[in-house]
Amino acid sequence: MGLHFFIKLYTIDDMIKDVFITDNRLTFTKILEKELKQQGYAVTLTSDTNTDNAIAWNKTSPFALQHIHIYLKNRNQALKTAIIIFDAIEYAKLYSSDSLIATDNTCTELISAYVNLTYILQTRILKQHDGRLIFVLRMNEDNSYTENTAVTVASSAFMRLAENTSLLLNSKKIAQVQSLLVKLDNPDESSAKWLVSQLDLSVLTRTVGKWVKAGQRGLFAK
Repeated sequence: MGLHFFIKLYTIDDMIKDVFITDNRLTFTKILEKELKQQGYAVTLTSDTNTDNAIAWNKTSPFALQHIHIYLKNRNQALKTAIIIFDAIEYAKLYSSDSLIATDNTCTELISAYVNLTYILQTRILKQHDGRLIFVLRMNEDNSYTENTAVTVASSAFMRLAENTSLLLNSKKIAQVQSLLVKLDNPDESSAKWLVSQLDLSVLTRTVGKWVKAGQRGLFAK
């Protein structure tokens, strides 16, 4: 009886430390994964194919991650914290082909796919009345000219997607459902440490729908 009770408590605590992160191709995803694991978090990433620590995300299909909560459950994890990362600078290199078909593919993978995944995540989090959705964005801030129009448009779309989703989740008035919008200057270890430290806060932010810079002191800092 006592042993059964102990195991139940241990399982609940484990679920709180579960984190889902998008796109294992990105530098910040890899750095963040390493930092989270060092802090005792169980991490699952998205990838082009299924691996031991990643779930395949076919960005051309709106149903690719429709049952993400089941995939995570099969890995003894829960959908507690989802971190959606968009690095426009790295994506400009990954999606550099210049053709009509390539442009269409970029829009599908960097706009439609992110909208679909966000819908799936927010729907699940609201259904379970518990969960955190964190958006991380890195982009050119100087409004300089770029030849990769599709990635530029996609980064702007991601920004509005994040802002609207944050406001939508907040409008539901569910205390355990939270969001955070993070602007990333450098995909480095210090930024990863800062983001992991935010997960320990009972309230991620009181400025819902507003972006904070990675490394910025929190509202509750002394």
